[in-house]
Amino acid sequence: MRADENPFRSESVEALLFREQGVDVDALLKRLDQQRGRGSLVGPKGSGKTTLLLELADALEERGISTRIVRLNSEGGNVDLALLQGMDSQTALLLDGAEQLPWYIWWRVRWLARGLPCFITTSHRYSHLPLLHRHQTSQKLLQMLVAELYSESLDVDLNDLYKRHGGNLRECLRELYDLVGAV
Repeated sequence: MRADENPFRSESVEALLFREQGVDVDALLKRLDQQRGRGSLVGPKGSGKTTLLLELADALEERGISTRIVRLNSEGGNVDLALLQGMDSQTALLLDGAEQLPWYIWWRVRWLARGLPCFITTSHRYSHLPLLHRHQTSQKLLQMLVAELYSESLDVDLNDLYKRHGGNLRECLRELYDLVGAV
């Protein structure tokens, strides 16, 4: 199968909407308002933190709040603080991967974000902001995502796949990309 035909290619996976039972973007925005625009999305790798962050960014934009998304890579959590200094009081800062920041940079970022209407982070653990949502994955969620992406039957035990990847849905879908592509 060609890569652009693979139903588990990155474009297809990234187009999936966040879904977790009992989680609603509007309810999260209300909670964010109650927390004075501060919140963290916390959970393990591959649990949908970035996906939800992007959906919150869209919802904030619909409210007329411009957003700046800063995505940290896994190579030291480097963030250009000059990007943050140029933000105005009408811009929301959405920081993906806050756990990668050294403590002294983290406190600087928090100080720079103090006048912003909204500051949301994603992290694998507590991030010194009020908890907005704690992410969880499940075997049922993996099955739902796979069914949405792939209509044919798979010769793969999805429950075993989920367990082998420790609940990391991103890694499960990457393995399915390789398996389907090899056929």
